[in-house]
Amino acid sequence: MNISEIYITDDTGKTIYCNNPEGIGFAFTDDVNSQAYEFYKILENPQSRVCQELRFRDIDDKCYKFVGISRKDQKGIIQLGFDLKDITNIKLIDY
Repeated sequence: MNISEIYITDDTGKTIYCNNPEGIGFAFTDDVNSQAYEFYKILENPQSRVCQELRFRDIDDKCYKFVGISRKDQKGIIQLGFDLKDITNIKLIDY
């Protein structure tokens, strides 16, 4: 599916599962200056869905598109990230 990174948080917004080992322990916070702030709001309103525009990440200047939804099994966030290089490699398949 060309998903570059996936983050799954606990009920506090702390990442507990991630396909990038450096992402474990990252915390989504209520800091309005953080790029992750939009996703933190999912904890307060599980009906929220976030689809950020393509942008450069604060932590490493890689260009990413992030989307997020609420976990269904418990309070938490599921965030998917698509690196620009991976987006350009997506192949559409007719079914």
